[in-house]
Amino acid sequence: MGPEEATKTKKTRKFVPVSSKLEVIRRFDRGERSVDIVRATKGRKASKDKITLMPVINATGDAVLKPLLVYHSEHPRALRNINKKTLPVVFRAHRSGWNTRLIFSDYMTNYVSPFVERYCRKNNLDNRCLMIVDNCTVHPANITEYGGNVHVVFLPPNTTSLLQPCDQGLIAIIKAYYTQNVMRFIVSAIDEEGNSRASLRQIWKNYDIRLAITNIGDAVNRLTVSMRNGVWKKLCPEAVGRSEGFEASSLNPQIVELAREAGFMEVDEEDIEEVLASHEEDVTKEELLQLQDERVNIEGEQENEQSNSEAKAEMEVKHLRELLSIIDDSETIAEQHNPNLERSRRFRAGLEDISSAYRELYDHKRRDAKQLAITSFFKRSNLTEADGEPRPSTSKYAAIS
Repeated sequence: MGPEEATKTKKTRKFVPVSSKLEVIRRFDRGERSVDIVRATKGRKASKDKITLMPVINATGDAVLKPLLVYHSEHPRALRNINKKTLPVVFRAHRSGWNTRLIFSDYMTNYVSPFVERYCRKNNLDNRCLMIVDNCTVHPANITEYGGNVHVVFLPPNTTSLLQPCDQGLIAIIKAYYTQNVMRFIVSAIDEEGNSRASLRQIWKNYDIRLAITNIGDAVNRLTVSMRNGVWKKLCPEAVGRSEGFEASSLNPQIVELAREAGFMEVDEEDIEEVLASHEEDVTKEELLQLQDERVNIEGEQENEQSNSEAKAEMEVKHLRELLSIIDDSETIAEQHNPNLERSRRFRAGLEDISSAYRELYDHKRRDAKQLAITSFFKRSNLTEADGEPRPSTSKYAAIS
């Protein structure tokens, strides 16, 4: 079986410690050193916003599969009116926020298997895949076939850190990119709030699962083919081409710079390493039980909200019109006030490229609306002819149309 047919999974956990955020901000406003804050809050109980992320990569690195993301709520407020199929992750829910055998099997059968079929057809390969997974309880040991084209094999016990491709730097890179995105969000939000330190509390409150998923999706998409291929060097060296040799730690200086822009002047690279390492800390059974108790009421409220307000399938015409108007205004401002014509030309071309999908959707909706109006007219005409009252003939107009 060729390396292009080999696929690898890894389960890792990311934490968004909402319950600790206010404590961190309070200590920061009091003037404590950032490293002391991190160490003081290390070991605090994970919040109800913990998620599980399971990225999947193939040996050649050319397949970009959506990672599996498990959240504690199926219908969080932040994702209301969002079509979950359009998310950059395969979104699933479990009260614990952890992956389960049922969720894993569903992901393999309903997402990975169809993806493999499309990938093999596109690349003229036999429709089969060797999926290598670690010896974890959520990976059912008695199930080795999914969808008729995915065969699962397990790594030997206690070899995950030595052989597992995702553990050879890929997860570290994803976490570093994700942290970089979070710091950019904070810097951007503080700038919008007038660079006020007091606004940090509100900024954290606004950081929700939707923003987290967006940042995760961006982090995964920034992985290059060489990065995804290079991490197979220990398990399948013959599949590895020329690797970039990218290290996640190379992003630390950029993250530190962003942190200082956000006001965390004493943050250094050691702090960043410690924060990234904290994402891998396990949650105890006692903490898990507490998390489940905390979520019961919140999930009930969110389920009721979802039943009262179903997600919209697409953007409405008025919102598309507003969005395109803003884009057009931006183009006009750049052309009127930018003395560099080449720069404004590139800006206009970039806007046209990134907005093309929304313009197509807007035109499609307008055509549908016009078609609906015409259909309604003929329906009304048929009704008036059937009501028994004399009406002028419209046949000649119908013939012209």
